[in-house]
Amino acid sequence: MKDVKGIKRYLFGYEKEGIHRLVLEYPLNNVGLLFLQNLFNVDSGDQDAATRDMIYCYNIDEMKAKVLQPFVNKKIDLDKYIFQLGCYADE
Repeated sequence: MKDVKGIKRYLFGYEKEGIHRLVLEYPLNNVGLLFLQNLFNVDSGDQDAATRDMIYCYNIDEMKAKVLQPFVNKKIDLDKYIFQLGCYADE
């Protein structure tokens, strides 16, 4: 399944303490939508396009961090940060 045109996916890292301020953005490289849907248990036939196309943010646990680590250029450090999969419109 091809990803949504004009969307760039990222792992967002937030401070663990305080107000969970966004401090890191790691672009995901060469990861397809179908791969992400399977990893995050998202139904590719969901009626809600934002759910189906994974426009919402999704929490990253240890298992997902290990699977996604090869697709980012920096360490996914869950001891220091809270990570979520998210996206921006590619401008």
